[in-house]
Amino acid sequence: MLNSKSVEEIMSDIDSPQVESKPIKEQLIELKEILKEGLITEEDYNKKKQDILK
Repeated sequence: MLNSKSVEEIMSDIDSPQVESKPIKEQLIELKEILKEGLITEEDYNKKKQDILK
């Protein structure tokens, strides 16, 4: 699913308007799954998590 995408593409997908319309809980769950898959770093995760929670 996400394995062929670069970190930049993954982070961009998270920033897309479609994702932003999802409930915060759903966004955070998706973000955590991406972290667990090793597709983003802990630093990327924490930065994006803060963006979502703002």
